Amino acid sequence: MRLVGEPTFTPEHFFSLMDAETKELLIKQQPIDSPVSKVELVNGELYMFTGNGYKILDIETLAIKREVKLINRGNYVYHFFKNDKLIIGLWGTAISPEPGIDPAHYIVDLKTHSKLFQFYGSVYPSSEINGKLYLADNRLKSFDLNSGMCKLEIQLEYDATMCTSTFNHPNGKKYVVVSDIGFTYCFEAI
Repeated sequence: MRLVGEPTFTPEHFFSLMDAETKELLIKQQPIDSPVSKVELVNGELYMFTGNGYKILDIETLAIKREVKLINRGNYVYHFFKNDKLIIGLWGTAISPEPGIDPAHYIVDLKTHSKLFQFYGSVYPSSEINGKLYLADNRLKSFDLNSGMCKLEIQLEYDATMCTSTFNHPNGKKYVVVSDIGFTYCFEAI
């Protein structure tokens, strides 16, 4: 990033790509509209997560082959891939006709890169089990990743202080855990 234009100093963002073995700079200061917060190589494509969505860089051509903009401006919080979906948490203002409530979890179809669902609430990283996404703010909520429908909503005593966690118990049952400032809760997953 660099600041340009006295006296306001507007930020300009760039990204570069270096060959790890030869240290050759393959891309030098390519302009980008939002800073890159995280990168991940998936199936030969380099996902660059930014404050407004993500870009996919084709490693062979060294060109951005797709850009998915989910919000105008914001901050990247987390992401994970689950089967044919990308779950990404961003803190920002929505560009869709939906109300721009901060923050939101976005569910994106990886075949079409279209937004399937948007769940508002805290962007503490979520977790998934049995095709259900678990989120927590002052309520623990579970959303079906195929339909987008809320399947569970439990009021917590206080606002959550961390992300949700899911696990498979050796007895075959599945659980979700969340904490607030007073308690740690463990519920059987649906």
